[in-house]
Amino acid sequence: MSDASSRICIFFSMHVDASSSTSHQRPQSASSTPDLSIFEKDFECSVCLEDMRPPTKIFQCRNGHVMCEHCQGHPEVEQRCPSCRIPLANGNLMRNIPMEKLAMSFYERSSSRRRKKQQHLRGSSRRGSSVTRESESADRKDLEEFF
Repeated sequence: MSDASSRICIFFSMHVDASSSTSHQRPQSASSTPDLSIFEKDFECSVCLEDMRPPTKIFQCRNGHVMCEHCQGHPEVEQRCPSCRIPLANGNLMRNIPMEKLAMSFYERSSSRRRKKQQHLRGSSRRGSSVTRESESADRKDLEEFF
């Protein structure tokens, strides 16, 4: 299994553990949440190197190399996978919906952490300010556009 695949499996197991109501969850370390920054590279298009943030559709060749919907339609990419050079005709390029769901969960957690960190840095006196409400409203709007 490749490094990227193993990191995705770890992220998926953390996602399942966090959303599960069973009592046999993994104990967490001294920091309350694990560092997810190791997964950022896994949500990067292998062609344009942009983050594949929701609502971007994620595609993969039959060998698992991922690319965004914009690069998938590029004339040169329509012929062969840019990573492994296999022909992409006859169903060798498919949408990776589980990866899209993981990306949605990953970026939701990332933005939630960023908000919590910003609130902590601002101090308790500014937590109810309009700045916080505006950022929460913007995040809510982004999620509504995704669905």
